[in-house]
Amino acid sequence: AASFLGISTPAWQEACDKLGASAAATIIVIAERRSTDPTTPINSYGGFVRGCLAKAETGNLHLHKSV
Repeated sequence: AASFLGISTPAWQEACDKLGASAAATIIVIAERRSTDPTTPINSYGGFVRGCLAKAETGNLHLHKSV
């Protein structure tokens, strides 16, 4: 699904390495779902993943709130 959304292999791999495959897959699902929500548009799925990784590094990524 990541490649379908245009998320690069390196971005996907980095998400898997840093967060684990389950959390990385959850980010992909969240990104895909947000793409159909006009109140939370995503211009770049890769940028969304990188933003989630940046939040994870600072301890501010809370996937459970988005699910």
